[in-house]
Amino acid sequence: MVLIPDAGAGVFDRILYCLAQSKDTEIHVIVNEKKQFYRHSRFIKTVTICPLEITNEELQLKINDLCEKLGIDIILPIQESLIHFLSTNKELLPKNVKIVDLPPSNSLSTVTNKIAFSKHLENNNISGPLSYVTSDCKLSNIENLRFPLLFKPHAVTETGMGKGIVLLKEKGELQKICNEETNNKDGEFLFQEYIAGYDIGCGVLCKKGEIIAHTIQKDILGDKRNFAPVNGIQMIHDSEVLSIVARLMKSLDWNGVAQVDLIYDIAKDRILVLEVNGRYWSTLLASLRAGVNFPSLAIQSALGNELGEKHYSEMNYYNLRGFKFKMRKKPWIVLAFRHIWNHTPIRYFFKDPMVLFAKLISRANSVV
Repeated sequence: MVLIPDAGAGVFDRILYCLAQSKDTEIHVIVNEKKQFYRHSRFIKTVTICPLEITNEELQLKINDLCEKLGIDIILPIQESLIHFLSTNKELLPKNVKIVDLPPSNSLSTVTNKIAFSKHLENNNISGPLSYVTSDCKLSNIENLRFPLLFKPHAVTETGMGKGIVLLKEKGELQKICNEETNNKDGEFLFQEYIAGYDIGCGVLCKKGEIIAHTIQKDILGDKRNFAPVNGIQMIHDSEVLSIVARLMKSLDWNGVAQVDLIYDIAKDRILVLEVNGRYWSTLLASLRAGVNFPSLAIQSALGNELGEKHYSEMNYYNLRGFKFKMRKKPWIVLAFRHIWNHTPIRYFFKDPMVLFAKLISRANSVV
């Protein structure tokens, strides 16, 4: 029996569909009051409702209570804030209950702070975009910077999903963003060179810095906006990407899952590491369709089971936004039912339809 204590996270649906592939996995979740529609899921055994503003300390007490009442075998946290809390407070959890492998707290702190992460890449001779860190954002101090530049929020409170990243094309835009950000708590600003190329993602499951399962994907639509996640991908094999990511994970002594974002620099024919997200990622179902079930493997690894070598197929995959984008270019594809079933998340909605209906009703009520 697995307990997911933060099932209100945005990627929970994808994790649920992955775990539901095994009929032997009994799933219990904790959600906030805005996510009560999960009570209608055919894949979830029990749903516990907690206040939206619950603290990690309060959530940890609720976790312990449910572990005792339900006989939970393993805990699987999703959100980085809870992962960080549980990674540093494992001794507060029940001794007879396992938890999936979590990254060391210092490594998680490094990857969630973009300034610290850029320094980590440099110190470990891992290629990343040229970064500039300054505490005095005057043009006289940054006049040698080459444009275009990216301004990146770097604090651990960043919301992720590309939010807050700004493309700066000239010095006037740079000065404007500096003026807007003068209330930054630590007074530091991070700017990075803008790389023209295509995005590459590498999802991994690690144990003591070694990759035990992975998938690699690249953007094939190029329709994303504001540095948000990609909407259409191709699952690929790339030994150079895997070698770079393996060195990075080793340098972080990483445990558990992560999604490493990279970019292929077309002008200089090189691959650069952009960032690491120490959690499950938005294209998790593409990995599942290709043959790698990361949540299930994470549980098996934490339980001490041998995983063996994991292979995956090369294929294309689109989320609903990506499929809509593709349909504009090829309207006839709406009639390719087999393609839609195999290369989009549609199949999973049909397998748990009551949650979808409950979500639609919830959104309709909120609008009214």
